[in-house]
Amino acid sequence: MIRNPVTLTGAITLSLNGQVVHHQPNLIVTAGQHWMAQRMIGEGNPMGYIAMGTGTETPRGTDTALASELFRKEVKGGNGVASNNQVTYTVELAEGEATGGITEAGLFDSSKGGIMLARTTFEVINKGDTHTLKMDWVITIT
Repeated sequence: MIRNPVTLTGAITLSLNGQVVHHQPNLIVTAGQHWMAQRMIGEGNPMGYIAMGTGTETPRGTDTALASELFRKEVKGGNGVASNNQVTYTVELAEGEATGGITEAGLFDSSKGGIMLARTTFEVINKGDTHTLKMDWVITIT
């Protein structure tokens, strides 16, 4: 019997004013696993949006949305960048854009609603009017 298990993992790195303030693994949710199967047969939209919010509930496999979404932004390049067995999704928030405390993030295939691939929560990051925030979300297939 041949066994070749495939694992999908991910992590988000958040940098405030150019300084890494958080690196957090994420949970690939059940809806995201179904999305992957759809994409293998050419159905569905590519992942291309990172949403941030204020929810603090522990991520669950059954999650389909953030607990309390504040904003969502399209990733650079629209669909992320693939390199070998990884896809990197990057969003940059300028000074004055999406300010406040952030405690959760999700990776989605649509600008509103849509399918969530992954979700994570973390210690509060306070983005002020004079701060920039860069989010790099790397999904790895091993």
